[in-house]
Amino acid sequence: MNAFRKLRDVAVLTRPHNCLIALTSVLAGAFLASGQIAPDAVPASVMAFFVCAGAYALNDIYDVTSDAINKPGRPLVAGRLTRQDAGALVIALWALGLGFAMLSGWEVVLFCTGWMAALWLYSWKLKTLGLVGHVAVSAVASSGFLLGAMTGGNARAGLMPFSIAMLFHLAREIAKGVSDARGDRAAGVPTLAVRLGVDRSLKVALWCIGGVIVLSLVPYVFRLYGYLYLLPVVLVVYPLLAICILKIIRAGNDTAAVERVSGAVATLLKAAMPAGLVAFFLAGV
Repeated sequence: MNAFRKLRDVAVLTRPHNCLIALTSVLAGAFLASGQIAPDAVPASVMAFFVCAGAYALNDIYDVTSDAINKPGRPLVAGRLTRQDAGALVIALWALGLGFAMLSGWEVVLFCTGWMAALWLYSWKLKTLGLVGHVAVSAVASSGFLLGAMTGGNARAGLMPFSIAMLFHLAREIAKGVSDARGDRAAGVPTLAVRLGVDRSLKVALWCIGGVIVLSLVPYVFRLYGYLYLLPVVLVVYPLLAICILKIIRAGNDTAAVERVSGAVATLLKAAMPAGLVAFFLAGV
């Protein structure tokens, strides 16, 4: 039973469901590039999974103080895992990621080491730089499409999904920052929501969501992608984005309401991600 609990806490720490999105984005980029999944894309996608998992564990190490207020049930805050446990886990996961990167070639190894460096810098310092931190982690989260397209032999095919995903992740990161603002402020972490205020920060997320809607139409309008791409976008992604927009508008400048809806907005945006990935796969058909 103790082993099961420990394994459950490791899963809570590493968020494997989120890491699957990173894995799938690499495969989607590869499929967009060539209409098939290149052999090198498979170990590259597994690398993305492990690097992402390690990054989540690393982030929790740095966020113990703020999580004590925002998320007191997290494994490190509750004492079910120690920082030493988490540190060893980060090393093991990133070593696995680097090992799988080596199976795909030196370009993927460069991606892997670049991701690890950027994600460590984010947890250590960049998240305290407001919008800069949000942009940095969103760029890393979205660049799986570029990596996948590179393994498929056509890196340019990853530019459009990277751009759309970048705005999408940026909106979600800002919304998450708003929901965590109380703990970040108490911990002395000057995130965008702490610097700008929660109401204005969520308005920035609103503009990002609007940008996603406009930009996601571009590849269809210019016939880069066909109608199959548009189906999950219109049927699933846009309705969820519309709900996010309505929630943000209704919250207005009411700080309590903004803090209340920000978590729901972040959850809705994450719920839309699988449909977006399906859309990119269908664009490659």
